[in-house]
Amino acid sequence: MKKFATIASAALLAMSGLFGTACSTKANAVENECSSVKKTFNVTGFTEVDAGHQFEVDIKTGGSFAVAVYAPDDAFQYIKLLRKGERLLVKWDDRDNSFFNRRYNNHSKVKVTVTMPVLNRVSASGQSSFNISGSSFGKRLVFDVSGQSGVKVNDNFKVGQLTIDLSGQASFRCNDAVSKNVTIDCSGQAGAHLGSLTATAVNLDTSGQAGISIASCKANAISADASGQSRISVGRTDCRSVSRSTSGQASINL
Repeated sequence: MKKFATIASAALLAMSGLFGTACSTKANAVENECSSVKKTFNVTGFTEVDAGHQFEVDIKTGGSFAVAVYAPDDAFQYIKLLRKGERLLVKWDDRDNSFFNRRYNNHSKVKVTVTMPVLNRVSASGQSSFNISGSSFGKRLVFDVSGQSGVKVNDNFKVGQLTIDLSGQASFRCNDAVSKNVTIDCSGQAGAHLGSLTATAVNLDTSGQAGISIASCKANAISADASGQSRISVGRTDCRSVSRSTSGQASINL
């Protein structure tokens, strides 16, 4: 119990760093703090966003396509934005990282702002961070987060199917979510934190030292499986059917 609390606290501190130490969301603050310039990219027709490295990505759903990058002028030669099918890829093309290590010294991130009509999927890797606003999502919404990346959904949302897949030291946070089918899978030291969850069927799976925390959940059925030293914790529950399975030193509280 104490061990999980320590892990959870560390995860929250890491998440705070992801969302609190990078450039400000305001354009003038970005330019002042990071000595950045803004460049826009004419990319449209995507429903997914994929970013790695140390990009900070702000997504606003429900509007017309617009993509902008804030970075020092000499960094743009290494920044690649391209559409591949339904996916917007944000890449850092400095193979030995020599420019990044010299110019940024791991203290700042390149900021990317994206406005799009509908979001279906987010893929975050490395030490990237995503802040998502708006509630215009497709019927199936997927969050695939790995490494030390973090995703924060600021507004309440409703989707048909919600999948959250976390690994490494990744983190995910949202307030209120409504969905027919929900699957949350956390491994390593990853952590998912949800306010309230309303669903028909909920499947929760943790392993290693990972954790899932849900303040309140209303569902027809919940299935929870925890192994290793992981933990699943659900505060207030209103469920017709609950099944649980633990192994090792794992714990489930629901």
